[in-house]
Amino acid sequence: MYVYEQPSVAIMLTQLTYSGLVLAICCCCLTSCDMKERVDLVVLNASIQTMDEDFSTAEAMAIRDGKIIATGSDEQMQEAYDADSVVDMDGRYVFPGLTDAHAHLLGLGQKEQRLDLVGTTSKEEILQLVAEKAATVGEGEWIVGRGWDQNDWPVKEFPIKADLDAVAPDNPVYLTRIDGHAAWVNSFALDVAGVDENTADPAGGRILKQDGKLQGILIDAAETLVYKHIPEPTHEQLRAAYTLAVERCLELGITGVHDMGLYGTHIDAIRSLIEEDEFPFRMVGYVGDDEGEWKALLASGPISYGNDHLMLCGRKVYLDGALGSRGAMLLAPYSDDPGNYGVQINSGEVLEDITRDALSHGLQVCVHAIGDSANRMAVDAFEKALNGGQFEDHRLRVEHAQVVTLADIPRFAALGILPSMQTTHCTSDMYWAEARLGHDRIHRGYAWRSFRNAGCIVPIGSDFPVEHANPLLGIYAACTRQDREGRPAKQEHIDEHFQIDGPPEDPARYRNGWYGDERLTRKEALQGFTVWAAHAAKQEKRFGSLEAGKYADFIVVDRDLLNCSNEELLKVQVLETFVAGSRQYTLNTAD
Repeated sequence: MYVYEQPSVAIMLTQLTYSGLVLAICCCCLTSCDMKERVDLVVLNASIQTMDEDFSTAEAMAIRDGKIIATGSDEQMQEAYDADSVVDMDGRYVFPGLTDAHAHLLGLGQKEQRLDLVGTTSKEEILQLVAEKAATVGEGEWIVGRGWDQNDWPVKEFPIKADLDAVAPDNPVYLTRIDGHAAWVNSFALDVAGVDENTADPAGGRILKQDGKLQGILIDAAETLVYKHIPEPTHEQLRAAYTLAVERCLELGITGVHDMGLYGTHIDAIRSLIEEDEFPFRMVGYVGDDEGEWKALLASGPISYGNDHLMLCGRKVYLDGALGSRGAMLLAPYSDDPGNYGVQINSGEVLEDITRDALSHGLQVCVHAIGDSANRMAVDAFEKALNGGQFEDHRLRVEHAQVVTLADIPRFAALGILPSMQTTHCTSDMYWAEARLGHDRIHRGYAWRSFRNAGCIVPIGSDFPVEHANPLLGIYAACTRQDREGRPAKQEHIDEHFQIDGPPEDPARYRNGWYGDERLTRKEALQGFTVWAAHAAKQEKRFGSLEAGKYADFIVVDRDLLNCSNEELLKVQVLETFVAGSRQYTLNTAD
């Protein structure tokens, strides 16, 4: 028979103490584990430039649900968070994803669907491309392209329709100038549109003629006379173009754009991609001359789709044309075209009315103004619409602001108007801009430093596909006011490559770059593509810097964008691009 023997009191106390200790240790372990937050991703061993107000740096960051939870040291992140995934950056540089503050995403995608004429250096080269295209398409099918610039040709004059007639007599041809403000067309295209010598210039445009005969060049609003006859892209073609453009942007470290001039069919295509989780990108959209979409936006106010992948925030309005095609509206005539003051596309009264409607519904207005007359008209209209400060946080924008009088620059700052500028426009235009404007007027062209000194924030974009989409080229141009060959750096560069007006020798033309006193610092240039771009769209609480609560949109690069030399900046490689904490692009190093 088994006899149960009662343990002694001492033994019982010992066992109880041991059990309590084990329980306490277990509780401590559980508590310690519970204190670690669960996150989706922790990035470690990185050189992170947050681009916050203090330009803070960090080694690591934690991400959950597409947003940054915290930044700090490796030790801090490892102690505080358990992650589903950990990425060791091996000391590489991490910056916020770059935002192009003025772009045309569809145009970028369509470059590979149409004739890409960017970089061509003669009329003959373009005619050869048109002839090759004509041999591959059916009779009567449209040939559409973009990117020619007569300023890059040996003879810097507008071409004529007879040249196109000779290589594509059986197809309508429509070739947009690089800035989008002029079109070169053939006789077939003009016949389809019903445009002849008796057709009047439309408001805001010109039909150029030679000796009373159609030249084949349409300026600004006159482009529409022919363009409206080109078949609209299908929904699937739009989706394909946007998909391709997003891929190109991610490769370049661009995680978002401010898209200037969206239409209903564009919005439908983008929303369909978002609904299928096929738009890993950020677009702040401003609707174009689409009254139906504008009325809908006025009714809804600012609206966002798909976790802030598409945000509709306002309206794009044109006041004038472009400098290269002599359509920018000037206070005095063009120096190389006496009697021509440019083209007015809309009036100040129209802009004022649109702005009042926008402000009363919490929306922005972005107005295209290049010439000094257009910029004054824009500032005057905005000032009237603001009604003495009734709308404090309006973020009204002037897109381009290329030529502005010294008296009007301080008005931007006083009224809180944002000059949204494209730094590569300067380095593309500098070879011929002085011929257009004259020596006295050119000093206030592309005046980034003057705007900064007046107190303005300067968001920066590229206006792609007008310019190359690579934002690193925009940062380089902002800091150097030179081309990629380092010109101008001496008088010889001016003599050999620039069309000038006024004194043949002027050190301002090449000292520290072309009129280099207007350069930006590297910090300012990066701010222009990050925090200032976010501010310009009222999105600074979501994007622009790598801070807790903001989206984890970031890039990994092989050089320090803040501190590398200007020459090194041109060699930077984007290694990876993340949107909402998800890797969307990785550089293929197999080659």
